[in-house]
Amino acid sequence: MARVKGSAVKSSVGFVKEKLGEEGFQRVIAAMGDEGTTLEGPILPSEWYDFSLLLRFMSAAQPHITLPPGRTLAWEMGRFSADYGLKTIYRVFFKVADAAFIIRKAPQVLSSYYDSGKMSVLASDPGSAAIRLVDFDQPDPRFCDRLLGWMERTLELSGAKAIRMEHPKCVARGDDSCDYVGRWS
Repeated sequence: MARVKGSAVKSSVGFVKEKLGEEGFQRVIAAMGDEGTTLEGPILPSEWYDFSLLLRFMSAAQPHITLPPGRTLAWEMGRFSADYGLKTIYRVFFKVADAAFIIRKAPQVLSSYYDSGKMSVLASDPGSAAIRLVDFDQPDPRFCDRLLGWMERTLELSGAKAIRMEHPKCVARGDDSCDYVGRWS
């Protein structure tokens, strides 16, 4: 089964605490039962956690957080994770980064957060890119939304404007790969 790096889990906990405060976070943890206690203690950014824990945490938090129209909790957590990771852990990228550089590095970044799946860049042109993910052990629409949110925010941080993200193929919908397409100006 897939595992996720603690830094992604930690950013998700940070997102919920920012939105709900400590009391709201504790309500989400209580809704998870015994497994929620894992998220109460220190989350070590360099450790690996079961990916299913992250999915259950997102599901438990969903009813408690008001979202912008057309957004999912996973999408917003992905955006928050981009801010967390790319302004701290990967901040060096943005000293030399433009959208094309970030896109070329996407497969490496994915493998530093998840121990499952292979990402490849299908196309990268000024103003658009296509990325494919295959062989992810636990396909889930929430994971896809999280990646879309992360990609959108990453493009924003690299200076892209008027970003439009699409997910035309998805393993969770029965396709053989997850394809992500971004367009921007």
